[in-house]
Amino acid sequence: MADVDNLLGGFVTERGSEYAHFDDATTIRNRSGAMHKDKTTGIQPKSGKTIFMDKNATNNLGGYFQNPDMATKLEPEIIKGKPTGRANLVLTEDYGPKKTGTILQTVEYSTKPSVGQYPVEIYSSASNIGDTGKGIHFGTQIKKILKKVPWVGAALTAATSANAEDLVEGFSPIPFGELGNADLYTAKELDKLTRKPLQGGQKIID
Repeated sequence: MADVDNLLGGFVTERGSEYAHFDDATTIRNRSGAMHKDKTTGIQPKSGKTIFMDKNATNNLGGYFQNPDMATKLEPEIIKGKPTGRANLVLTEDYGPKKTGTILQTVEYSTKPSVGQYPVEIYSSASNIGDTGKGIHFGTQIKKILKKVPWVGAALTAATSANAEDLVEGFSPIPFGELGNADLYTAKELDKLTRKPLQGGQKIID
C-alpha cells in the first residue's frame, strides 16, 4: 500500500492526467478527461510498477504486446544480478518460425520520470494469446514534473484501497525484478484501466 512518506513527487502528462510517483517505482494516476472520448475522471488504482520510455520505445512495444495472436512478456534485462536499464519483449509461445524465448524488441527505460518521456504503468507484464495487452497502460508524454502532489493526502486511502486487499484477493508487493503482477487485477479491471486506443494502431494509452 502506498504511503505519503514514500511519495517522491509526481508529474503531469499531455492530456492533463496527474500522477503521484512513489519510491517503490509505482504510480497512482488522477485521470483527466481532457482530450478523451471517455470523459471519466478520478483516482485510478496503483500500478504494479511504472517505468518511463521515449515515444519510439512505446510504439515499438505496443504493436507486439497488444497483438492477440502472440504470447509475449516484458522482462527487465538483468546482467550479473543487476538491471541494465533495458527491457526485452519476449515470446512466451512459438509464433510461426519464431520460437519461445525469442526477443522481439529491446527498449531502454528509466525508473525516474522526466519531461518528454512516456509513463508505462504495468499491471501485468504478460500478454497471452487472445489478450490485447490490457496489462500495460501507456500514458501520454510528460509535460511537467511535480515536487508536490496536492491531491495525494486526501485521496491516497481511496487510491490504494481501490486496488489492494479490499478489491483483489492475493495482493502482494511486487519484487524489484518484476515489471508487473498478473494476479493483481481481474481481466475486467485491467480493461477499465488500459482500454484507450492510440491513433494508428492498437496501442493503449492514457
